[in-house]
Amino acid sequence: MNLESFEKYNSQLPYSYAFGAFVTIELLKNRPQDVLCVFIDKKFQNQEVLNSILSFCKNEKIPVKWDQKTINKIRAKENCLIIGVFLKKIYPVDGKRQVLLKNIQDEGTLGTIIRSIRGFEFNQLVLIHPQVDLFHPQVIRASMGSFFSVSISIYPSLNAYKQDFNNQPIYFCHKNGLLSLNQMEKDLTPLSLYFNENSFNENKNSIQINDQCSLENNINIVLFHFYSS
Repeated sequence: MNLESFEKYNSQLPYSYAFGAFVTIELLKNRPQDVLCVFIDKKFQNQEVLNSILSFCKNEKIPVKWDQKTINKIRAKENCLIIGVFLKKIYPVDGKRQVLLKNIQDEGTLGTIIRSIRGFEFNQLVLIHPQVDLFHPQVIRASMGSFFSVSISIYPSLNAYKQDFNNQPIYFCHKNGLLSLNQMEKDLTPLSLYFNENSFNENKNSIQINDQCSLENNINIVLFHFYSS
């Protein structure tokens, strides 16, 4: 791959961008094998953070570039002074506790949910027929770099997922769920929590959530219940 020519992000590129120092550090710490290079704007002044990034890059033999012309071309905002460039790779789910999302349509919402999944130590996300680009820089930035600590799989349908995880009990989370969170064992494992705002499933394995809350808040509430075990 030509490391001298990078384009403004589009979904057809084989790489994506981590915008910002904190997000780039998360990339370097968790997926150094995927990093192509790091761009640094000469206006970046936090010497401690800069030294940390340069040390990471030196240890992992990652190229550092100060190319202002390319930085101006690829960054989304002028105040973005650090950019990590990484190859798009999928790290499939392999854990026993998973969050399933169907028809997610907003990059910022997806990034926020990924941050929650990491924060509550599920670290396993399954996307069913997603309507967004998983690698869009807005997803990466909204996740605050948690994207690089979460395993993610994509399936075209719930049935396709079940073929690979046929022993994984699925709990459907919706406003008409038959079970309250208080009825659920906190340490339940294996466990798949399925969120789909646009459907109702009359399954006995269903958890009631608050239809007045946003998807992100409902996921936080449910994950906190199982995290607090």
